[in-house]
Amino acid sequence: MMEQILAEQTNTSTLLASGSSFLEVYKNYASLLTDAPDVYHDFSALSLLSLAVGRTPIRISPAQKYPNLWVIFIGRSGLDRKSSAIHLALSVLPDDYKTLPSDFSPEGLQESLGEQSQGLIWREEISGFLENIKKRDYMSGMADLLCHLFDCPARYSRTLRKASFNLNDVCFNIMATTTPSRFNETVALRDFNSGFLSRFLIVYGKKTLSLPRRRWMSSDTERLNECRKLWKEVYDAFHEQKIEFEFAESALELANAWQSMKEEEAMQCDEAKEADLKGAVVTRLADYVVKLSALYEVDSVSSDFVSRLVESPLLISTNSVQKACSTIDNILTLQTTNLLTLLTSDNISTRLVKLTNVIKAKANSEGWLRHGVLLQFMNASAYELKVLLQTAYERELIEVKQEGKARYYRIKTEKD
Repeated sequence: MMEQILAEQTNTSTLLASGSSFLEVYKNYASLLTDAPDVYHDFSALSLLSLAVGRTPIRISPAQKYPNLWVIFIGRSGLDRKSSAIHLALSVLPDDYKTLPSDFSPEGLQESLGEQSQGLIWREEISGFLENIKKRDYMSGMADLLCHLFDCPARYSRTLRKASFNLNDVCFNIMATTTPSRFNETVALRDFNSGFLSRFLIVYGKKTLSLPRRRWMSSDTERLNECRKLWKEVYDAFHEQKIEFEFAESALELANAWQSMKEEEAMQCDEAKEADLKGAVVTRLADYVVKLSALYEVDSVSSDFVSRLVESPLLISTNSVQKACSTIDNILTLQTTNLLTLLTSDNISTRLVKLTNVIKAKANSEGWLRHGVLLQFMNASAYELKVLLQTAYERELIEVKQEGKARYYRIKTEKD
C-alpha cells in the first residue's frame, strides 16, 4: 500500500488531470499527506467550497437557504487526525484570508461579525465551548444567537448587556473537532431537541490505513497550488457576479422524496427517545441536502466556470441531489448509531461502573471476559453494549482482544 501511494505522489501529471473538480483535486492533495478518515477530507473540501461560494441564495420555499456548513469532526484523540484534516483545509485558503475568532462570548461574536460578516470559525476542541454555553453566565444567550445566525440573515439586530449590534449579510462556516467520549459527556438529547446541535453536521470518522510522516515533495506543492487555483476561480466567480441557485423540477422532487421518507421513518420509531432524536435532526439534515446539492452542482462545473456561470440561476441537477442524499444518509446513520444510547442514558457513569464490575466479577483467571457472557450479564441490547464498550475503550477503562470470531475484554490497569 505504501509503495503504491509513494508511486502516485511522483506521478503529478495524472493527479492534476485537466477537468478535475475541486473536490477531487482537494481530496487528492489531502489524502496523500495524512491518514485521516476520508469523510474528514470530504467535508473539509465541501466546507472550503462553501466558503468560496459565500452567501449565495438557494431559491426554495418556505425561505431561501444558503450553503454555509457547520461541521463537527468526532474521532479518537490523536489517532484519527481530526486537527490535521482541518489544518490541511486551512492551507488552501489565501495567505491573507482572515478567519473569525475561535473563542468568543455572544457580544464578542457579534462584534466580530459586525466587522467581518462572512468567514470561518474553527476550533480544535468544541466540547469545552458547548459546556460553557450551559454553565457560564457570560455565555448566556449564545445557543439562541447561533440558531438565529445559522440561517444567514440579511439583517440582524440585538442588544446584549450594554451593547447593541446591527449585522448585515451574515454567513459563516464552523469547523470543529472533539472526541466521542468528550462529546457524549458534554451534550444531551435536549441539545438536539432544542434545535441547537441539530444545526451541526456531526461527522464521525475512524481511519482505515496508516500513513507515516515523510518529506514534503514538489508534487505536494503542485497539488496545493492546484487546490488554491480552483478555489480562487470559484470564489471570484461567485463574488464578481450575482449568482443564485435554483432546483430543476426533478431534482426538487427527489429532495422532497428523501425528506418525506426520513420523516416517515422517524415517526415509525417505537421508542420515544429515538423518535425525538431522529425527528430533531431530520429537518435540519433536509436543509443540508439542499445546501450540499448546491455545492455538488458547483463542483460539477468548477473546472469550466466561464461557460456555465455566465447566466444565473445555476440549476441544481438530480445528480447533485443524489450525491447530497447519499452523503447525508451516511451522516444520519452514524449520528443515530453513535449518539442514541449515550444521549438517552440517564447516567453514563453508572452504566460504565456496572460494565467494569461485571468484567471484574465474571472474568477468567487472566482477567478476560468473552463478549457473549458480558452481554448476558449487562442486561442490555447488543447495540447498547456496543456503544457503551466503545466509550469505555475511548476512556481507557478496558482493553480488547480478538481470538477467531470471539472478542474478549478486561479492565485496563495502570501498568498497561
